Amino acid sequence: MRGFFLSLNMPASAETDNFLLATELSDETVYESFIDSIPVVVTPSKMPQPRVDVSSSLSVLDGEFIRRVNMQYVEDLLQFVPGFSVVPYKTSSQKVASYHGTQLDQYRRIQVLVNGRSVYSTGLARVEWATLPLNIEDVARVEVNRGPNAASYGINSFFAVVNIITRSPLETLGNSMSAYSGSRGDYRLYGQHSGLNGDWSYRASASTSAVHGFDEDFDGNDRHDGHRSSMGNMLIQKETVNSSFDLDIGASHLKDKVEVRRLWFRFV
Repeated sequence: MRGFFLSLNMPASAETDNFLLATELSDETVYESFIDSIPVVVTPSKMPQPRVDVSSSLSVLDGEFIRRVNMQYVEDLLQFVPGFSVVPYKTSSQKVASYHGTQLDQYRRIQVLVNGRSVYSTGLARVEWATLPLNIEDVARVEVNRGPNAASYGINSFFAVVNIITRSPLETLGNSMSAYSGSRGDYRLYGQHSGLNGDWSYRASASTSAVHGFDEDFDGNDRHDGHRSSMGNMLIQKETVNSSFDLDIGASHLKDKVEVRRLWFRFV
């Protein structure tokens, strides 16, 4: 009996130990998956940190959200940030993104960055969104720090800091094209090519667009404030274990106050 008892007790103990070990591993897996689901942001402190550790008011528009809302221009994404308004001012090409409705024509105290580099025009006291050589398809996410907690960015960062982070060429390898056409003659064409060569990766993207605008003003006079724009962007990156390098080159062309004709797409 004693030997029979011992033979039954040993497997039971082993099964118990295995059950406890499996439970501990399961708990660790759940904890790690929970930690991985917490988004990491870089705007408030200029270094990656979990969003739960950030004490400031922060809005993050991730890539999934950007693709789902199907906006055509980068500045229109700020409509989804609490307190922001995005409206055309004077002409359809001059959009103003203001926070809490302050400074409609010259919105000071709002810093706008692309990959951490300022694109704010000090001389004009605004961001020229229409000529900013950045396509919305190339945007990975937008981080908006609302309030003065990101004062480390210096001038113009008192109300808010908008940091537009672009996608890595490794995320867009290959070729892609997209087309958009509106009922009033608006259209937009976009294409990109991304490649990889050793430690180097690159992306070349270009787009052309037209906005019809308004034919008449409030008093019934001819307005014709439509515009056409073309832009191109080239991003080159090299990442190794010990270093990283990136070069971002862009150019744009804008023709303002034009009458835009309707463009029809026909797919065969």
